[in-house]
Amino acid sequence: MNTKKEIVLMGIFSTFIMDLGFIFLKVTEIVKGSMEPQFLGRWILNMFNGQFVQENILMATQMSLEKPVSLLAHYLTGIALVSILLLLRKKLKAFPGSAYMGFVFGWITLLIPWFIFYPCIGFGFMGLDTPEGLNNILYSIIYHSFFGLGITIWLGLIRKFVIEDIR
Repeated sequence: MNTKKEIVLMGIFSTFIMDLGFIFLKVTEIVKGSMEPQFLGRWILNMFNGQFVQENILMATQMSLEKPVSLLAHYLTGIALVSILLLLRKKLKAFPGSAYMGFVFGWITLLIPWFIFYPCIGFGFMGLDTPEGLNNILYSIIYHSFFGLGITIWLGLIRKFVIEDIR
């Protein structure tokens, strides 16, 4: 049942829901975080110049393709994470079908920005080395909850309607 097409579609869908969550957070300003979409692209593009860790991403060399590279990397990451989730569900019987498990997996994905991405762009662990500090933690939790929501919607609703069409 876990076809490559389903992994790609589910990854795109869940990441899209996450991006809608980003827009929601920006518009409502419920909580403000330090992250801007182009930072991921700037970090990746600066890696090609041999800079894998930035003292502060705001001071790193800006490049014209930051936003498209960010978008591509974000969606590819979403697809990769969904493939891990589906593999864990299939092989280890982890993350059963209950609705809250999509959210739990979304929160597990917080480990990537908190302990890899933020430190590498100069924001410190969990984004605490920014003026927003603790807000970055709450912001990330809400943002990644939208990824979990996308997973939950896919597994609970959409999968039933499209699984036969993608085989």
